[in-house]
Amino acid sequence: MPALDNARHERFAHEYIVDLNGKQAAIRAGYSPGAAEVTASKLVSNAKVAARIDELKAARLKRVDMDADATLKRIEDAVNADVADLYGEDLRMLHPRQMPKEVRALISSVEHFPNGKVKVKFIDKAKALEMLARHHNLFDAENKGKAAAMSEAMAGLIAAASEGGGLAGLLKR
Repeated sequence: MPALDNARHERFAHEYIVDLNGKQAAIRAGYSPGAAEVTASKLVSNAKVAARIDELKAARLKRVDMDADATLKRIEDAVNADVADLYGEDLRMLHPRQMPKEVRALISSVEHFPNGKVKVKFIDKAKALEMLARHHNLFDAENKGKAAAMSEAMAGLIAAASEGGGLAGLLKR
């Protein structure tokens, strides 16, 4: 599909796929901040704009080689990640290169303090799963009920896995 005839609609579509936030996309596309939420709702309901957004999302997924299988792998990695994998046998934090890749991928920042302490901040697993689900249209009208149930189930799995040492701990229950 070629670019939309309306330049602001096209800009909105590109801005929308940045963070899937319609209101912010409308503002970045030049629409009035006061009416951005209503404008965004109208634009994502517009068949041509929605089709363009789907096309841009598909192109991005192809560029980053992210298909449904890769998404499921990321979800599996998130559920399997075990905070204990951050530490060695001596209970000291491992150098990041010594940590399993799926654990490193969950770290959003590391802060070192003068007293030698280290603060590790992890990504919001639930938010990451929600973003991936949105990219695969799991929240469209047809799948809303299924997505809500899946979201609740995934949140429960993440909580259980976090408490019990990853998926392996969850499966031992």
